[in-house]
Amino acid sequence: MIQPTSTASQVGAGSNMLSVFDSIQIRNEEKISQSDRDYCEMHQANLYTILDQLDASYEAFRKDAEKYTDEYRCNLKQDGRIDYHDPYRYSSNHDHYKEFQFLPFESMNAIVEMRAKAIQSFASAIISYFNRSYSLSVSTPRIDEKTLPVNYRPVYNSYVDAVINHLGGKNFRQKAEEEIIARLLALYPKGGWKNPPVQKGKTIMFNNLVSYNRSSIEVYKQYELDYDYSRNLQALCSGIALYSDNRLNGGIHIVRDFKEKNVSLTEWYKLFTIKSVELKFFKNGRIDVRFASLAEADACFSKLNTL
Repeated sequence: MIQPTSTASQVGAGSNMLSVFDSIQIRNEEKISQSDRDYCEMHQANLYTILDQLDASYEAFRKDAEKYTDEYRCNLKQDGRIDYHDPYRYSSNHDHYKEFQFLPFESMNAIVEMRAKAIQSFASAIISYFNRSYSLSVSTPRIDEKTLPVNYRPVYNSYVDAVINHLGGKNFRQKAEEEIIARLLALYPKGGWKNPPVQKGKTIMFNNLVSYNRSSIEVYKQYELDYDYSRNLQALCSGIALYSDNRLNGGIHIVRDFKEKNVSLTEWYKLFTIKSVELKFFKNGRIDVRFASLAEADACFSKLNTL
């Protein structure tokens, strides 16, 4: 007989993968803002609604599967998946038509898979929110589907703990500023082939920062950013926004009228920043950042630690 598996909400129950969070004594939830909590609670409530629906369907299929236990030699695993042997699949006797009957096994396995994907999506949503809001680079824990109990329900606090641990004792702003600058500097590793950024008067020049799609140039006569290089421009704009506006959510969106599929190599792009800053793109991948004064260029160069 297939043993009943409770699908009731078990907040905090889970796989060994998350046991590391159990030892955290400080309430990390108190270290985040109310808007952060609201976002996390909304996602958790929405996830639980979906899990309720999946769990109800799974339980109905599980009960239906009980009558096939002996005939199909069923084996219910910890994660809720069911192994079985179909004795009629390759049978030459078609008088009973049993090869056409509906069996609940694959539906059960599909629900287990959807459940795991929903939980992984929830983990990604929480971590991505903090990465996006505070310009961090926290890695999302991967869900081990094979060890995930069928009735596991995650709590957002576990992923908040992962974020707080990533801060390493710093506050959100300190860690974010550190990572924004580090991501930009990482584009110019010491000993690498790229020449480091240089300052000339009111302009800071970032060599070999981007690349353009050759097909777009040849076919459409347009300079389209190569996909991988958009991240480089993102890193540069984040650094400039940090200097100019002291903000943590800078990015390509601060470049006025910028189109990744059709980059102008003739005009200076103005930025949506408090201080006057402009960007100019060059065919060889260089980007110049021009400030309103020499003092501001000096200050930005020092802030970004590019010396």
